[in-house]
Amino acid sequence: MKIQRGIKKAHELGFDPVKNNMVVKRGMNDNEIEDFADLTAHTPLHLRFISYMPVGLQKKWSVEKYISAGEIKKRFNPLYPAEKITGNGPAMYFKIKNAKGTIGFIDCIGDEFCMMCNRLRLTADGKLRSCLFKEQEVDIKTALRSGCSDEELENIFRRAITAKPKIHPIDFKDLRTWERTMSGIGG
Repeated sequence: MKIQRGIKKAHELGFDPVKNNMVVKRGMNDNEIEDFADLTAHTPLHLRFISYMPVGLQKKWSVEKYISAGEIKKRFNPLYPAEKITGNGPAMYFKIKNAKGTIGFIDCIGDEFCMMCNRLRLTADGKLRSCLFKEQEVDIKTALRSGCSDEELENIFRRAITAKPKIHPIDFKDLRTWERTMSGIGG
């Protein structure tokens, strides 16, 4: 399998850990869930299944394409029972017994994780964004280009961190089109 060779080559080149995010969409790539879970059993891959989220062009998002983290886990768990482990970040992490890699799940719709989220994103145009579903951003590029002090830089990060919501503000019944896509947000 090409991906196994790629993981092996990445390790040979000194990349450790090797991580892969897979956004799962029903009818598009959900037939590969078991194969990717199997990779973690035999290779030192840190895999994260990310549920399809309504970020960016909501006109293309539909609930019919969404697959919950619970459904994803049910698909491979009978073949590879997985135990919950601690991890870093907003994902819920699991490991197949005696596996070389790990499996994480990020599902903002079916498994609220906002209280565990420790992420800030640097957008393509130099702003810090504290939540994928919150359009508020803090400009860092202008400050850096004007030679801001370390104290000013720290204050910018503090503003972004304190802007993190306790729960994301998205309303799945009233989805709207946002200007930013994931590539513009930094994801």
